[in-house]
Amino acid sequence: MPKKIILVGCGVWGKNHARNLHEMGVLAGIADPKAGNIAAQYNVPHFDNITQMIDALVSNADAPTAIVIASPDITHYQYGKIALEAGLDVLMEKPLTMNLQQARDLCVMAKDRNKILMVGHLLRYHAAFRCLLAKTQAGLIGDVKNILSIRHDMMDAPRDSDLIWGYGPHDASMVTALVSDSALTISGFYGDMLKECVLSASFASGVQATISLSWQAPKRRLLMVQGTKGQIIFDDAKPDGMKIIAHLSGKQPQIITYETGEPLRTELEHFIDSIQNRTQALTGADESLKVMEILDACATMATK
Repeated sequence: MPKKIILVGCGVWGKNHARNLHEMGVLAGIADPKAGNIAAQYNVPHFDNITQMIDALVSNADAPTAIVIASPDITHYQYGKIALEAGLDVLMEKPLTMNLQQARDLCVMAKDRNKILMVGHLLRYHAAFRCLLAKTQAGLIGDVKNILSIRHDMMDAPRDSDLIWGYGPHDASMVTALVSDSALTISGFYGDMLKECVLSASFASGVQATISLSWQAPKRRLLMVQGTKGQIIFDDAKPDGMKIIAHLSGKQPQIITYETGEPLRTELEHFIDSIQNRTQALTGADESLKVMEILDACATMATK
């Protein structure tokens, strides 16, 4: 694929997008007023904002056809609209937007224009989670009954969003993958959206999911899936290749091996594949709306 992808937002996480897109040979430009040195390093045009970049590049004969939006959460809806109106396929960093109606609007826009709209739910592309999901779908632990996801960290600096929107998309995306055929029935919220909180979700299939989020606790990343035949755990504190452990009824704990790789590179490769083949992305519009439904319901409960 030629240099057809532009990037808006080159902060802490956007820099990783820039590096990967450059290494893949597809980076066509960067929009971020503070990223001039990075654009120079990768020998691509630099712009102060998304409008300036699109006006300069999309009208060219060799125009970019896609964009990665890695700007602050509050800009996602506005920038997504600008990109789709310009005829670009879009990879949006999580969250897709800050509320469900905005997400629906972007999904309708993408469908009407026949454009790819993919969300960077990174853990869906993590080799360990893909292994856990495949084993679960194959029936290793029987029917899924309960899901517990923990995402804790110690954060001193202020965040540009709360826990629900800043951390929640990662875990809600894993939950939706595990209960993909079941609709959300009840949601709950307990705690402080800016410090520590617990989200809960019940599904029509009877599966119960609990998500624990914190910016005031020692770092911990863990997903536990309980089924009728045992449980399987994704413990991100374990070394690469050893993060998945199965505890099956009547058997010793078993480490399940898998191939490792950088999740972001896998995600971007999937985006490019979706662009080239015009296929729905794994974390595309349908998946993103399921995630947004959980987050929006919990956010509504939090404000009551």
